[in-house]
Amino acid sequence: MKQFRDVTGRDYIKMALWVVLYIAVITVGSIYLLVYYPPYGAMLWVLIIIIGLYLLVRWTARNFGYHCPNCEYDFELSPFRDFISIHAGSQKLLVCPRCRHKSWMAPGKIIR
Repeated sequence: MKQFRDVTGRDYIKMALWVVLYIAVITVGSIYLLVYYPPYGAMLWVLIIIIGLYLLVRWTARNFGYHCPNCEYDFELSPFRDFISIHAGSQKLLVCPRCRHKSWMAPGKIIR
């Protein structure tokens, strides 16, 4: 079983840097691909967006887990579940896989 720790400001900064890098790649890609390579540039640009979004969600799912306030169970999410879950700030509305309790849960950083 993996252990978790509280998410720190450094973790949020690292996550923000990955998002900024993703947005920069999309912006530069849109300028370059849409202007110089129509119509195939648009298809490639959409593919870059999809792949980048998948990589961000997969990184988040692998590095963060959640703690059930009801039964104290620590669990991880699959990338798909991480992507489709409802977010409110840094918390997600999740159902505990052990006790089936539904509540807002804050992430915890997975200790490797």
